[in-house]
Amino acid sequence: MANKEHYRFWQQAIEALRQDVPDNLDWLFAEDPPLLRWRDDGADIDPRLAKGWLVLAARRDDVEPTETQRRQASLIQSDDTAALAMWLLKTWIAFDTAPAPELTDERRRELRDIAERAAQVARRFNRGGTDPEARYQQLLEQEARSEPSSALPHRGLLALVAACADPETAGVTIRPEVEAYLSDHHQRSGQCETLRCLLAAIEET
Repeated sequence: MANKEHYRFWQQAIEALRQDVPDNLDWLFAEDPPLLRWRDDGADIDPRLAKGWLVLAARRDDVEPTETQRRQASLIQSDDTAALAMWLLKTWIAFDTAPAPELTDERRRELRDIAERAAQVARRFNRGGTDPEARYQQLLEQEARSEPSSALPHRGLLALVAACADPETAGVTIRPEVEAYLSDHHQRSGQCETLRCLLAAIEET
C-alpha cells in the first residue's frame, strides 16, 4: 500500500477491529457493507477497512462528521461512498424500527425457570409470590412491554452517512428515506431530531 494516506486510514480501521467490537453492533454486520475502491487508482479496498471505519464511527456520539472522516471519504470513489451512505442509513433505520423479537420457546423456558426459583425463595422466607404460574405470567407481561430497539445510541454512525453522501444526489436518495422516517415515526423525537441534523450536516458538505 504505497499511498501514505491509504495506509494511515487502513491502520486506523484495522486497529479498531483488533479491539473488542461491542456486542451491541452485531446488527450492523448482519450484512456486509458495499465494496469500496480507492479514488486515485481504482483498486479494491479490503472489506475490513469499511468495517473498522464503521466501528470507529459508532464510538462517537455526534452526527456532524469530523474533518478526518470527510477526508477519508474523499479517498474513496464517490459512487462507492454514496452506496455506503445509503446502505448505512437504511441499516440504521431498519434496526431502529425493527419489531420486538418474538418470544422463543427457549426464552419461555428461561422465564419459567426464573419464576420457579423465585417462588421457591418466597416460600422459604414465607413471603408473597409463592405461585410460580402467577410469577411466570408477570414475567411474560414484562417481556411484552419491553422497549423496541433503538439506534439512537449509535447516532455516530450517521456522521459517516453525512461524510459519504453525495450532496448533489442526497435529495433523491437520502432525503426521501429520512422524510419517510419522520412521517412514520414522528413520536420518536430523539431519532427525528438526529436525522434532521444528518440532513443539515450533508447540506454543509
